[in-house]
Amino acid sequence: MVDDLPFPLPRAAYSAKWQKVFRPTLLSWASTFSDPYATNTQLEDTVVLEMWDLIYPDIDLDEEERRDTALKLVYLVSVTACYHYQESVTYIFRPQTFSMTGVPALGQVP
Repeated sequence: MVDDLPFPLPRAAYSAKWQKVFRPTLLSWASTFSDPYATNTQLEDTVVLEMWDLIYPDIDLDEEERRDTALKLVYLVSVTACYHYQESVTYIFRPQTFSMTGVPALGQVP
């Protein structure tokens, strides 16, 4: 969870920056690959820590905190991507969406 990241108190501004800056930066980075599915093999500690340093220059981490934060960032990115993928698939296949095409949902009579 984002709450596990080493944000100083008060955390609200840092969490907002995560949503509004870090995640879009990561997506921008991922969009530079011709194969979008290759990004999960290229996402390394150095990549996420470089983004971290650019976006959160005021948060100084020692070497142990950097290793720990890198692991958390890679995990969060993976979980976030999986969640958004699942939400997209769920939305696409909701029965209500079929009414727009005129095709009845499974188990419904026209």
